[in-house]
Amino acid sequence: MSNSYKVIMKDLLLKTENNIEYFLISQDSDWWEKLVENGYKSNHDFVPPLTERMPMEAIFNRFKNENAFTIVGVSCNSFAGCFCCYLKHPISRKSVVQFILIEERFRDKKLTNVFFEIAFETFMNHGRFLIETITWSTNYRSQRVFTKCGFYLKNILENTRGEGVHTLIYEKSILRSGYFTDFTSVGVVYRENCSMVSKYVDEIKLLMLQIGETIGQPNVEVLNTAIQHIPITNASCNLNPNDFNKNASEPVEYPFQGKPIELIDYITELVKLKQGKYLMLCSASSILAKQVASDNILFPDTETQGVIDVLIYNILYGEMIGNAVKELSSIIASHSISGVIIACIEFSPISDEIEKLLVDIEIVNVFQILKYDIVDSWREGRIEAGSVGNIKTHLGIHDVTLTF
Repeated sequence: MSNSYKVIMKDLLLKTENNIEYFLISQDSDWWEKLVENGYKSNHDFVPPLTERMPMEAIFNRFKNENAFTIVGVSCNSFAGCFCCYLKHPISRKSVVQFILIEERFRDKKLTNVFFEIAFETFMNHGRFLIETITWSTNYRSQRVFTKCGFYLKNILENTRGEGVHTLIYEKSILRSGYFTDFTSVGVVYRENCSMVSKYVDEIKLLMLQIGETIGQPNVEVLNTAIQHIPITNASCNLNPNDFNKNASEPVEYPFQGKPIELIDYITELVKLKQGKYLMLCSASSILAKQVASDNILFPDTETQGVIDVLIYNILYGEMIGNAVKELSSIIASHSISGVIIACIEFSPISDEIEKLLVDIEIVNVFQILKYDIVDSWREGRIEAGSVGNIKTHLGIHDVTLTF
């Protein structure tokens, strides 16, 4: 097959930049043959080689369905590179930039940045906000590119590609809420003894540490004093500086700057970008306090909500996580919905396990999206380094009611 290749109309031209055309190719595109050819050429650039996993044709056939898309870069009708992506990975159900292939003579042309830009827009158009990508521990070029494109190291699978060669899983959120513009610092308000929120704040600080290590921003000493003053609360809290002490057992000085961010408002904005019906999973107190202003959100009936509240309590006090995964999966499967909104911090750590069990239902972990939104805002200079801490407040009979 010659290096020159005819561009056909059934492939959608998305962008032209620096004399390279970027196409979203169809499932019956003639470009698939060229992808296979270049896959063989680059076979041993991968660790392990691609054909040690499956035949090259089978690798690309995985992306010829409605749960995937492939972008091809073309220069003068010749193949320049491709991105093969899953809207829903067949096993993890995650959105993944799975396969990146750049023709050798184009590898210093920064095509990868443009591919990512187009891929992110495509994911966003499908309402997919959390994106993963994968490389291996000795592929330093990819690691630099992923970091530059805003990805964070999420997980390391040791020795999966040979002795001492690990699989690296990166993740980012492409959602930019705009909530954190012009804030000087961020704080989390939660009920006392809620260890999961404390862990959540630690996760935020660890992501900030990645930035400090990789792009020369503040070191760990600064990061240890980086979050405070803007409460992120749940639906059970209508927090206002003027009535902060209303019904408080003891007067408490309002310790925050700026407008409070209520989790329920954050969710309302998020679901506007979604299509279909989504089941809200949170505590009964959150639901009763303030409904989400969206037509595509459903709430459990009273009996089901009672079961959910028991599961929240059990997780909070150390009951078996596996039981909660099974019960929640059963509850979700009993509804005719497109997806689920995880709006309870106790369910956040098990959202991935639920997603694996429910093949056709999207699990939207609001806390994961929010976490990246906070860190990216700080990374881009919209949140300055301040002081870190978990603000514990005591209001009324609930002791601490400002909580996730």
